[in-house]
Amino acid sequence: LVLNRSAERTELSDISSITTSLIIADSIVIALAIAAFLMTRSLSAWQEARTAKYGTVTVTPPRPRDSLEKALEEGSPRADAPIKSDNSRKSKRRGKR
Repeated sequence: LVLNRSAERTELSDISSITTSLIIADSIVIALAIAAFLMTRSLSAWQEARTAKYGTVTVTPPRPRDSLEKALEEGSPRADAPIKSDNSRKSKRRGKR
């Protein structure tokens, strides 16, 4: 097997540029990991300072309501009850004027 010398140089330069790119990428990942670590420490310190100043802050969200429970509370109409249309409401309003 005979290799062309210019082909070897091209391959070596490709390997060199790929290695350089990987080193740069790894450096960026390391820098981002350090930034995330420092930000986490700062956030933790801020939370501890807030706890020391105000005490434990507890937020309780409202309990989700089931749609059936909501319908029962609102008193939805029965299936056989007549449904009033918006037109009948409008005509009552006009008569009062």
